[in-house]
Amino acid sequence: MIETQETVTPIYPSRIVEVSPEAKNAERLLEIHSLVLNLLSDPLKMFVFPPRSHIVLDFGEEYAGGIRILVKALEGVSAGANPLRIRFGESVGETMVNIGEKNATGDHSPRDFVYALPPLCDNTVGCSGFRFARLDNIGEKTMYLQAIVLMAKHPNV
Repeated sequence: MIETQETVTPIYPSRIVEVSPEAKNAERLLEIHSLVLNLLSDPLKMFVFPPRSHIVLDFGEEYAGGIRILVKALEGVSAGANPLRIRFGESVGETMVNIGEKNATGDHSPRDFVYALPPLCDNTVGCSGFRFARLDNIGEKTMYLQAIVLMAKHPNV
């Protein structure tokens, strides 16, 4: 049996393709900073991601990996996690359509899914080849996000 080790590298978004007007501070996601969840930082200086809003991020080129999301806080009607819909794509168009529309599939890898995130969490979700990611806040809570980065996997052979 051959064991393969891999290196994982954080890739920050290179640009914001689209963001809902009600979201605030989206440009903060482009800044390179610590990926340690900062409990003392002001959530209002983070990406403020209200319910029924979305963001499409471009990571500059296609990578294999998942997306890491650091959630500082949630604000809303009830305790617990808040669901995000996450769509990966090799093109912007692929992130904008539902599975089954315009020949979009998830045959090779899950690329359109819902993931619930609690406050004060640092989670990496998904594993696919993608350049673009669209996140939709489909929950009832405003999310305060410290970072959204692509965690690129590189095999050590």
